Amino acid sequence: MKILFFTIDCFKGREHLMPWRTILEVARVMVEKGHKANILNACNNQEDVIDYDWTGFDTFGSSVHVCSVIKKDSAILSKCKALQPEVLLIPFTFRDGLNPAQWIARVNCKKVGYMAGGVYDWESGIYLCKDAGLRMAKPYLLEALIPKSLFASAMHKTGVNHIIGLTDLTSEKVRQSGIQAVKTIYPGKDSFDKIIPDDSILRKYELDDKKWLLFSGAPAPTRGAEVLLKALDKVKNESVRLVMLMRTDVGSVYEKFEKTLACMKHPERVTIIKERLTREQLRAFFGTAWYGLLPFIVIPSEVPLTYFELLSCGTPVITFSNGGTTKYLKEGLLISDRSVKGLAKVIDMSWQDAAMRNTLSDMGKRIMASHPTWKQVGMEWIQILKQNG
Repeated sequence: MKILFFTIDCFKGREHLMPWRTILEVARVMVEKGHKANILNACNNQEDVIDYDWTGFDTFGSSVHVCSVIKKDSAILSKCKALQPEVLLIPFTFRDGLNPAQWIARVNCKKVGYMAGGVYDWESGIYLCKDAGLRMAKPYLLEALIPKSLFASAMHKTGVNHIIGLTDLTSEKVRQSGIQAVKTIYPGKDSFDKIIPDDSILRKYELDDKKWLLFSGAPAPTRGAEVLLKALDKVKNESVRLVMLMRTDVGSVYEKFEKTLACMKHPERVTIIKERLTREQLRAFFGTAWYGLLPFIVIPSEVPLTYFELLSCGTPVITFSNGGTTKYLKEGLLISDRSVKGLAKVIDMSWQDAAMRNTLSDMGKRIMASHPTWKQVGMEWIQILKQNG
């Protein structure tokens, strides 16, 4: 089969992030199985319009070609027709029911949608709006407000005859919209937990014989890093310590985070690490932390693979409730009220309760032990495409 994945802003430096990681890994499996699978990447900025090959994070096996165009309907349609796919896979969110891209209906091939976002509620959008402003929160508020029935109508008009949801909850909402040809295929897992940890990084920061919590990620408002700093200031137990691996994703903005950090009453509770880490060093942090802290206000694209990596290492996660991600992983999670006060309370509770931590650790490892690999996930996507022609 000639398979084309459409996506937006999958430029270099973002390959490890969702939803791009999923389509890259799946396309790689497809290539290894003899199919011709490419990524068509529409970029908002002209300087990002660069073609490249993605070879994966394990540096062996097949590569996937990413061809880029500017994000204009005419350019996308022209490139898509030139590539002549037999199957086109297109990302959607529920708000696309309001105004789906017009070029999709003009492509004459089998079309399958995949849900790039999750299910969002009004309360989460309002919280994000208060914390980061309306511009940041607007997409999630629209997701909560727009009737899901519009989504089914839009898919019919564009000729999309099957939808892949990345969690059961999202797939359930797609069915409720009026589309019955829906299949849940969760993102896959790699062998992160099998990596031999480089514990020297813990000794470097004098963490190898101490107890600490871990945050890992970029300072994007959706990830709740500022909320976490504010909560840490309100934690009653003076011995609580937090290590923050502050990743520098493309487009990361640190100003708001730095301002919140500067205003802390107890900055001694936080260790900030901006050093670029190897997978072995990251494995040492993920396997040693008391808890992982992932206080996403909203999850832009389910499921963040950091959840999988932490749980597979036996490290439970403190988080806010977020749609299909937390519904699927809930037995390995400690879920807080979405507030500074609620997060501080849960951190205090978790710090001394070793029995609860061990139970959550065991459950998280059990979930991940039965979770499919990227190869298994890729094969599931292939079967869906075969069923659709």
